[in-house]
Formats: sequence, structure tokens, C-alpha cells
Amino acid sequence: MPVKCAYCDRDDIQITKEHVVSKSFIDRYYKEGRGFAKGLDRYTIDYLTVKDVCASCNNGLLSQLDEKFLEFVDNNLPKDVISAKSNISINYNFSDISKWLLKTFYNSERKNAYSLLPQKLARYKDYIMGKDNNVRLFKIYLELLQDVPIEEIKKHGGSEENAKLDFLRIGNAVFNDELKTGVVVTKKYLTTSNFVFHVFLFDPGQEQESEFHPFFKKYLALLKIKNLSYLDPNKSALNLPASERTIIETLINAFEGDK
Repeated sequence: MPVKCAYCDRDDIQITKEHVVSKSFIDRYYKEGRGFAKGLDRYTIDYLTVKDVCASCNNGLLSQLDEKFLEFVDNNLPKDVISAKSNISINYNFSDISKWLLKTFYNSERKNAYSLLPQKLARYKDYIMGKDNNVRLFKIYLELLQDVPIEEIKKHGGSEENAKLDFLRIGNAVFNDELKTGVVVTKKYLTTSNFVFHVFLFDPGQEQESEFHPFFKKYLALLKIKNLSYLDPNKSALNLPASERTIIETLINAFEGDK
């Protein structure tokens, strides 16, 4: 049976391998290191791929999104050490960032299937491909993580050059009764160095602000942080204060499960 492209549904065109996370981004920031891949059930230095994307989509719009996200990271990822009092300004194109994040989560969902998690990302493929402009079924927040204090690093034999911990992590969580808000929300996140993108996916009919607000307050309490910065679809700049959390704290927080 011919394989349908995961993005355009065509089955009459060459099927290629799509990188779960764009190769250009990994090559630029993560040339060395090992990571745990749920789909392989082991640590690996290999690129994770899914072979269900046609050459037209892969080499066209999806490749363009990879370039746009890499440009965003190059221009905005902090190079200085981030402390509790840090505050930075970023510039962004919401369409480019949101489509790249949803594309990456969709790739990850197909590569790393969890039996207990609903498969929801396929509903966003028309948005990713520019056929639908509805942004009501998701919200994106950005968190600026503090770097690990130099004193803490030196305790363990490190030096000032080690203050930046560069790692890439994709994960998810599903909330329902545990937050006792009556709202079913799937949350995906992507962490890269000091940035954590928190992406909330709603079921149709549950995207109203009045329903999301009480859930969001309890979510912040669960993370033990005061606020996250909202990426407004209608804006292109954001003032981003540092979170109460450090990079290490996100790694050891059992709530933020690996994927």
C-alpha cells in the first residue's frame, strides 16, 4: 500500500525522511552529545527521522520553517549568563515559530507514540502548511531559564566556561482531573538552552479564555513559578524576564517527563 505524506496526504510522490527536529538546528547547536530517544528506547547520537513525508513538502515549506526557526534562535538565544534579575528582549514571527513548533511536535508524536497519550497533532497540519490560519486551538508561552550559578558549577569541578548548559528536550503532559478545572489540555514543551516553549493544545470547544485562565493559574503553581511570557500572535516583540527556575531544575523536575 502506498505511503501517504503525513502533511499533504498525497501517495503519488516520492516519500523521504523528515528529521524529527531539523538537522540544521541540531548541527548548529548540538553537534556533540547523546540523548534518550523514546522511539528507539535507548540513548543515541543518531538523527531521529520519520519516513512519511513527501519530497515536495520536505524540501519546500517544511525546510523553509527550519530555516526560519534557526534564524530566530540565532538572533535571540541569550549568549550572556542569565540570572534571577535578567531581562531580555526578543523579536519573533509568530507564524514561523508556531508552525515550526507544531511541526516538530507532530514529527515527534509520529516517531514516539505513547499509548496513553492522545494523538492530536495531525489536526494542525493544515495550519503548518499555511492552509488554515486558526490560532485558537493552541497557546504558546516562553520561559527564560536561569543558568546554573557559577558557584554551584565550581562545587562539582566545573569552571565559568561551563555556565551555559546546552541541551535539547521535547516532552509532554496531559492534564484533566489532577488540576480540577474540568479542562482537558495537552501540553507539549521544547527546551533549548535557556528557552522553554510551553505549547498548550485545546480540544475544540475548550479554547475559551474563561476556561483556560483557572487551569493556567494552577499550572503555574504546579511548576512553582509566577508567570510565563505569552507569545501574542498579533505582536512581534516580547520583553522576557528570567524565570524562577534554572536549567538544572527543569532536568530534575519529575513533572516534566522525557520524550
